[in-house]
Amino acid sequence: MKKQILTMFQKMNEDLFSALPSMLQDEQMYGTNTLDHAVASPAPFNIQSITVDEQTFYDSTRVAAIDELTYKKKDCWFNCDIVIAKGGAGNLHVQGGQLNVKWDADEESKLRSINPRDFQVVPQEFGSGTSSVLDTVVNSVSSAASSATDGMLSFIDNFWGGKQTHMAQMLSGSLTKWVVCGVADNASYTELDSWLGTEDAAFQEHVRQAYAKWTGYEAEVPGKTCSAQSLPMSLQSAGCEMCQYSELHVDHPEAYFLENGEKDNFMCPLVPPMTNSEQLSVFKLKKDMCLLHMTPKQLQQHQWHYHGHHPARKQNNQQNNTPLTEFELVKLLDVETSPGPQQISYGRTCTLE
Repeated sequence: MKKQILTMFQKMNEDLFSALPSMLQDEQMYGTNTLDHAVASPAPFNIQSITVDEQTFYDSTRVAAIDELTYKKKDCWFNCDIVIAKGGAGNLHVQGGQLNVKWDADEESKLRSINPRDFQVVPQEFGSGTSSVLDTVVNSVSSAASSATDGMLSFIDNFWGGKQTHMAQMLSGSLTKWVVCGVADNASYTELDSWLGTEDAAFQEHVRQAYAKWTGYEAEVPGKTCSAQSLPMSLQSAGCEMCQYSELHVDHPEAYFLENGEKDNFMCPLVPPMTNSEQLSVFKLKKDMCLLHMTPKQLQQHQWHYHGHHPARKQNNQQNNTPLTEFELVKLLDVETSPGPQQISYGRTCTLE
């Protein structure tokens, strides 16, 4: 039992030690009034749209010409045709209640009026270069991660480059004291239990593992068991299953109040989760199955922000993450243990829809 408690204590110190650079960086951002903006992340999209013949089109949608199209240059007397070849790509533009398109091959780079019968919607990567879809995913993830973490990585380098490198020796030489406190005579045991009982599930799991040598207890691998229950019928009919890998509880391990006295809304895992690479490896082993995945733009639209690279920030808001058929299906190809932009590679397919 004591070994299990010390193991948990060691894990807490490891998490704290890895979070220190991010915590100090956030302190600096707080001093320059930029922390709130960084934590909030981009707002949801507000994309212009127009409905033509009962079909809705959105600004910046990628399209391709179904047949060859010809436009005339303005104030031109010779060689005045601008030809968009069949399959030529461009982007829709919705302005002033009009549907236009800017073709990549248009040398004048003008907005051209377009009839929906003359184009079809294509993936965003269509016609943008010779790189594969997977290359595009890796590059976009790399650039996004780079812009978000370059400042933090340089900060970490500076942090570990000075006298702070001695902090590891200092922490490793620290002592632990067990403190037992008495309970006041007028204490409410019901209220006391409501505060102390929130960590029972986590501690009981450690107890089960501590006695596993004699009881034969084996902790279930998070995410190994999947079921179609609780999923929308549109997903159940498509053969989807939901794999429970973490149980989140509100105000766990206890409620938290902001400086202005307002109660913060957050959730935390009941028991410590597996690392990202370990958890994704569990999903990778599932044969003949793909993951339902939100693209970076869908993450922004649904305001689902990941703060895992900043452990000192709130990780889980109280919000729904309902799976939708508009999310895409991906197949995990490789998962590395070291975190970073190249930690995961995956193959993209169509949306479930």
